[in-house]
Amino acid sequence: MTSSHKLISPEHQETPPPECTHGTMFRGRVHLTQHRCGYRFSIDAVLLSHFVSSCSPTEILDVGTGCGVVPLLLADLWEQRGYTPFMTAVERQPDLAVLAQQNVKANARQSQMKVIKADIRTWRPQTQWHIITCNPPFYPKQSGNISPNPERAAARHELHGSLNEIVAVAASLLHTEGQLSMVYPASFLTRLQAALQAAQLTLTRQRFVHPHENAPPKLALVTASPSTSPLQQEAPLYLYRTMKHANYTPEAEAIFAGSPPKPRNTPLF
Repeated sequence: MTSSHKLISPEHQETPPPECTHGTMFRGRVHLTQHRCGYRFSIDAVLLSHFVSSCSPTEILDVGTGCGVVPLLLADLWEQRGYTPFMTAVERQPDLAVLAQQNVKANARQSQMKVIKADIRTWRPQTQWHIITCNPPFYPKQSGNISPNPERAAARHELHGSLNEIVAVAASLLHTEGQLSMVYPASFLTRLQAALQAAQLTLTRQRFVHPHENAPPKLALVTASPSTSPLQQEAPLYLYRTMKHANYTPEAEAIFAGSPPKPRNTPLF
């Protein structure tokens, strides 16, 4: 008996795709699939999307997009204001790039969003952006314990480019009147400021995120630009009503529900 199927020995079989989980954000409007045991986004991505969404809608570039969470959330926030600008998302890790593209399709954003598998350090687009977003790794390569999971390791530690390299590349892709928006640990802010200065970017907007009113800031939401605009220090964001972390503040609840912020009066360009 013959068969039309070829037998493949185990060593020649393709690696099965990672196991995934499926969920929604913003009251079910945004569908997101993530790898169960790989990189999984945190509230950092949600806060960054909300922070950027108060700006004038325009084409954006998201660097190190992971599963595509930042541009997908941002697309929803801007769509509530009647805008659908085009978005480009770049991801170095192949499995995450595939996952981001799947999420784009699941949210019917194919005409609005493009996912590119590339290392941002060697990528050479012929475009400059008015908005670039980035949720970079927080820890230098030599610090702390590196996760054995490649996706988690690359999300937390600078294994594929230092902070200075990432900021410098972003600056080179930025329009002269554009902005780079990032989320970073408040305790490491001086390190980020040094990287921005080295790339000839000026800090123009900043907001600290605190667990509650009596706690020091944990995160900093920042915007930097090639132009020399004065720094706008925004009111702090408190996530929880009390130190017990039992209930979100009304502002945090609105952010996680996907309510768009009030548009900023300052024009982007």
